[in-house]
Amino acid sequence: MAISKKVFAYLQNRDARVTKHLKTIINTIISHSSPVDAKTIYHDLKLSEQTIDLSTIHRILDKLHNLGVLDSLYGEKANYYELSSKFLPHHHHFTCIKCGKITDINSCMIDPIFNKIIDIGTPISHSFEIKGICNKCK
Repeated sequence: MAISKKVFAYLQNRDARVTKHLKTIINTIISHSSPVDAKTIYHDLKLSEQTIDLSTIHRILDKLHNLGVLDSLYGEKANYYELSSKFLPHHHHFTCIKCGKITDINSCMIDPIFNKIIDIGTPISHSFEIKGICNKCK
């Protein structure tokens, strides 16, 4: 099943209204290989001659985040969004503090820590981000 169909089925199972704008925003996010901010979505839609107000984009992103469809990343210049771990394999991020580019890290370094905290409790989720200067900006 295509990832967009999984997302739409997930939303329908939660009785969320799947509007034309919501579908457009989800498909735009899926088309990017890295997390995306509201302004990028707005500009992408404008280039494809689709118009959704920036405030509507923000409102839909918030709704999708609250429903668990999107994860929110706090970048240097804006909040960025990507599909949640319900739809993407688990990964972490490197954020360049100069250009703001976010790069996926496709391995998890937190597992050894989970083994050490088993006496404290049972972890449910975690977030791990690295901030630095990318090779291009260095």
